[in-house]
Amino acid sequence: QCTTTDLEKVAKLPHLRTLYLRGCKITDQDLNCLGSIKELALLDLGGCNRLTKDSLLTIKNIKSLQFLKLPDQLDTEEFHLILLSSRPRLKFDLP
Repeated sequence: QCTTTDLEKVAKLPHLRTLYLRGCKITDQDLNCLGSIKELALLDLGGCNRLTKDSLLTIKNIKSLQFLKLPDQLDTEEFHLILLSSRPRLKFDLP
């Protein structure tokens, strides 16, 4: 299981490009530290059922993000449009 401490350590990896957190019991607050990863291109949050729409602000701030898998509760057209407004090339299917 992934803890806040684990994510803080991961966030210190500036050249990290891919991060799979599928099924982790992380919260919006846990996700905040990921905004500092400058080269993160793929983020898989599928099954992270504790995340809410508040996590979208953190996701929008990850400028390098190209591919994103959202958890089911956030994988809606409304949230896609919110994210696409700041990240027009973002893809919601993983390669």
